[in-house]
Amino acid sequence: MPRVGDSQIFYRRVRNGYNLNLLGASSESVVESFDLDQEMVAVFARKAMIGKYVHSDYRQVGGRTVNDWLSDPGQTADFVAAMEESGWFQRHQDPQNSRFWKLIQGEKAKMFGVFSAYEQQVIHDWIVGDAADRLSGDLKPVRKSRLSSDVKQHLRAEMTHSAAPSDDDFDAEVLGLEESLSTDREAVMATLIGLMSPALHHSASGLAATRMFYDIMN
Repeated sequence: MPRVGDSQIFYRRVRNGYNLNLLGASSESVVESFDLDQEMVAVFARKAMIGKYVHSDYRQVGGRTVNDWLSDPGQTADFVAAMEESGWFQRHQDPQNSRFWKLIQGEKAKMFGVFSAYEQQVIHDWIVGDAADRLSGDLKPVRKSRLSSDVKQHLRAEMTHSAAPSDDDFDAEVLGLEESLSTDREAVMATLIGLMSPALHHSASGLAATRMFYDIMN
C-alpha cells in the first residue's frame, strides 16, 4: 500500500490482478485435462518431421515403412497403435519389456538422445499404463541425459529459444529446431548444414543438427 498517493486506486489494482489470476487454466484444471494417450501421439507427431527421413525402408510396421507412416502427422495415432499391435510396445508392463523402450534407453540404445527427458517420461508412463501402482517399486528411473552438468550449463548460456513442455532449456532449443524445419528435404539439409558451421556447432541446436544430419545420411 503506498504511503503517498491514492491507496484506493492501488488496492483496486491489486484486486483486479487477483481476479485476473482466477481466469484461465489453473494447476488443477491443467492436471485434470491432461490426456496421456493424446500426449503420446503428440510426442511422436513432433518427431515425424525428422523421423520420416531417417529410417531404412526395410524397417516396417503393419506392412508399411516407418518413413511412410511418419510422412503424415495426421496418421500418428494409427502408427502408435500399429507399433503396439506389432509388439514394439508391451502395454501395462515394465517398459524394459518393450522393444521400443530399449531403443531409446540405455548406454548402447540406438536412439538414445532422440527423445527429450519429458518425451521419454511420457512414453514410459504410457507403456506402464494401468500397471503403475503394481510396478511402482520396481521401475527404473528414466535416464535424462548423457551430458555432464558442466556441459549442460555451458549449453544453456547459448540458448535464446523457449519452448514447452521441456525438461530444461537444452531440450527447449532442440524442440524449437525440430519445429522450425521445413518439410522439404533440401531445405532441411541446408538448415542443418548451416547449424553445423564452426560458429554454431557447439550450441545446443548445432549439436542437435549434427545428430539429425548423421541420421539422415545413414
